[in-house]
Amino acid sequence: MLVSHRFRFIFLKTEKTASSSLYAAFRDIILEHDRPHAADWSVRRQLLRQNIKLEDVSFSGRSGAFRRRLPRLSGLHRHGYAKDLRDFLGPDLFDRYTVITSERNPWDRQVSLFAHRSSKGEKPSSVEFASAMRSPVYNLLHHNRLRNWEIYSIDNRVCAHHVIRFENLHEDFRAVIKEIGLDPDRYALPHRRGGNRTDDGRYRDLYTDDVRDLVGRWYRREIEHFGYMF
Repeated sequence: MLVSHRFRFIFLKTEKTASSSLYAAFRDIILEHDRPHAADWSVRRQLLRQNIKLEDVSFSGRSGAFRRRLPRLSGLHRHGYAKDLRDFLGPDLFDRYTVITSERNPWDRQVSLFAHRSSKGEKPSSVEFASAMRSPVYNLLHHNRLRNWEIYSIDNRVCAHHVIRFENLHEDFRAVIKEIGLDPDRYALPHRRGGNRTDDGRYRDLYTDDVRDLVGRWYRREIEHFGYMF
């Protein structure tokens, strides 16, 4: 999660959507002009005590399991939710920013997540994948049910003005850069964590019919909203 006061945008960092590359690009844009503060409640209180308006400050989320689970106690996670950031900034300020995020076909995304978790450096087998998706233990221990929808929605409605599609990554990124008032030819999208990409359609080879339907139920909201198909 990033907030740029100069360029008036918020980037909500989803998971397994090329978000690390996007995060790096948007953070570099912020760092050209500013040094973002940690999106901590203690930092927020200090800024307000100093009569510094939040609209004059850039923020970034931080990593950590405690932040992910209890963001209202310490601060916002890198994958922080829009609803928590809106509370942090205040609705009036949040609603004045351009909100940017990214998304990916959930069936493809799930295979990428599993490949990342397995860390074998090779494509998993359909038997391994199906077994893991059906396993309550695996799902519990490996953060296997991604919550991207909660990251960029409030009250079950998408609040992002721009959703960069993994399937159209570079073109969508350039369009967003232009939208926030910058020259897209100046900013290249860095390549991060490319080893688990499966956007060539071969992800379908790992699915049985029942696992396809299972993953479809998990991510019904993204699939219906964005019109994704298996």
